[in-house]
Amino acid sequence: MLKPLAEVFGELTDKRNRLGKRYALKSVLTVIFLGLLSGENSERGIAAWAQEQRWELSRALGLRGGRVPSLGTIQRTLRTLEAEALEQALSEWVLPLLTPAEQADWEGWSLDGKTLRGSGSEERASLHVLSVFSQRLEAVLGQRVLHMLQSVFDG
Repeated sequence: MLKPLAEVFGELTDKRNRLGKRYALKSVLTVIFLGLLSGENSERGIAAWAQEQRWELSRALGLRGGRVPSLGTIQRTLRTLEAEALEQALSEWVLPLLTPAEQADWEGWSLDGKTLRGSGSEERASLHVLSVFSQRLEAVLGQRVLHMLQSVFDG
């Protein structure tokens, strides 16, 4: 049985500054995750979606007064989030879905590389992510941020 994803998010280390922090890390990451599931693919889109869904989100996540994380909160959270720790936590979370044979066998799994739209700025390069996808589970099993864009076939 899988534990709730919010619990997985709650186990991650929150690197945001304590001063002025209004939302728990697990709440912000849950909003981001739900926004992505709803088809939003940018920080701005997720923030707009969250504002549209604020009453349902605040009720479900125990947030006060219909308030949800703003664009700035979403951006600060993603900027300070340790991608490797998130990837490790999500990999461990999905592991119970796999049978022992699937854990060792790569048959039916796909690799996919993406450049994350809107993740770059003048100060930093866009993020490049390599994902492993299970065809049977129809789920991403793991992701790694590539620190420099290079061909998978380069040595």
